[in-house]
Amino acid sequence: MTELPTTLVSVEKMIATVWPEKAERPCVKTVQGWARKGVIPSVQVRGRGRRWFNPARVREALER
Repeated sequence: MTELPTTLVSVEKMIATVWPEKAERPCVKTVQGWARKGVIPSVQVRGRGRRWFNPARVREALER
């Protein structure tokens, strides 16, 4: 398995990093819903602003 970046990235970049196979990727709205519900960790800037993700922490959360 490849080493995942530890920096904050956009939802699109995080999806492409965590799920390398295009056919296996969830849609952006699904991932954003998981972040809102707390299933995967994210950082939100300015209340209703964009969410940013750390791909390594997202992978850890999904493996639990």
